[in-house]
Amino acid sequence: MAVYKETKFPPIALDWCLLNGDALSFVGSRSPLFLWHFEGSNSNISSLKDSSKFSSDVVCFKWHPKVVEKVVIGHKDGSVSFFTSGDHVVSMSLVF
Repeated sequence: MAVYKETKFPPIALDWCLLNGDALSFVGSRSPLFLWHFEGSNSNISSLKDSSKFSSDVVCFKWHPKVVEKVVIGHKDGSVSFFTSGDHVVSMSLVF
């Protein structure tokens, strides 16, 4: 059994990620998007580059169902960030 014991960034949202094999991805309200790779007793947690420079708290995120390196992140202020692994974050605000 793998256990996450980090309390600095408690997860507020999580999802499976197939980007680098089977991994669990999670994010805290102001943390980067983390990937948790675990197999048996071995585990490795890494963060995605440029995924922590958000101006508003994260409330949810979702991986693209067919393009595994793309993720969208929703923020408390109504903005949405589009992220492709290896690229920079593109942020947009929804205006109603």
